[in-house]
Amino acid sequence: MSDLEAARAVADAVLYDGGRRSPDAAGRPLGLLVPPGFIAAEEPSAAQTECLLDGVEGALHVRPRFLHVRTRTAEGAAPYDEAAERELDLVWPLADLLAGEQRHEERIPGGRENADGVIRAWEPLDVRIRASAERLPGPYGVVRLRLRLENISGWTGEERSEALRRSLVAAHALLGRTGGVFLSLADPPEWARPYAEGCANLRAWPVLVADDLVLSSPIILPDRPRVAAERSGAHPVTLTDRPGEDAPVSPETDRITIAGHEVGRGSKVRLAPGGRADAQDMFVAGRTATVEAVLFDVDGSRHLAVTVDDDPGTDLRRAQGRYWYFGPEDVEPL
Repeated sequence: MSDLEAARAVADAVLYDGGRRSPDAAGRPLGLLVPPGFIAAEEPSAAQTECLLDGVEGALHVRPRFLHVRTRTAEGAAPYDEAAERELDLVWPLADLLAGEQRHEERIPGGRENADGVIRAWEPLDVRIRASAERLPGPYGVVRLRLRLENISGWTGEERSEALRRSLVAAHALLGRTGGVFLSLADPPEWARPYAEGCANLRAWPVLVADDLVLSSPIILPDRPRVAAERSGAHPVTLTDRPGEDAPVSPETDRITIAGHEVGRGSKVRLAPGGRADAQDMFVAGRTATVEAVLFDVDGSRHLAVTVDDDPGTDLRRAQGRYWYFGPEDVEPL
């Protein structure tokens, strides 16, 4: 089986970059799974992916991933929400999935930590993963796999901010297979097309990353997406049908004009993500940031790589090249 870690760059691009370009039609964060007791809006608590397997051998490795909202408070500063990455790891023999639905429930406990006067607190989350497989009729030995990711947290209320603290944000999953391969739903073999058309996907779509690796994504993507530029130094992450070539730019010295102000490395901006922002941008709206680089995407789009000024992890993020990415329309020059 392909190393699941090799697909993390694609999954992270969905999580931190792709959502900015492809928001939910209703303007909600992509991959948002609210607690079922949130009664103020009709928003989903579960996502379902169905995909096709060629053959019945081997096992399925499932890695659900999502963001968990935390509230950050410090003396003399207004509280705000940020997010922590969460992921689970499950393995089921395919024979068990064919025998009947397999379920795993996990509680992520609430907590509170105090580090140098900065307090972070988070609410508990209850998550259920359900998986099953069905051998389809015909001579080809095709199996339909169904995966459901569910928020089963018991909170009930009408306050959206409280619901978000108990939600799975930007939820997605990596599916790896040993002993066999997946079939593409976007471009299946002709003999498998009727099977592909019978798959039901709800708020999550299977993207074939490799023959034995699928990304259950809240964004519809082409098969075998690639990261066109590494998320290191001052390069953006971009999803494309094929690897692209960077334009001859200088991220550390290039400058662009925003609202009549020239902005480049070292400039101060206020983050003001608009309606097309991705799932995590809501945690930094209104905060001050420093521009680290001006970036040009493979399609000519412009981006700013920034670090958030009052983030205690800024030095580590800068050393690792893990920046926040915003379009010019999502920042206000200071």
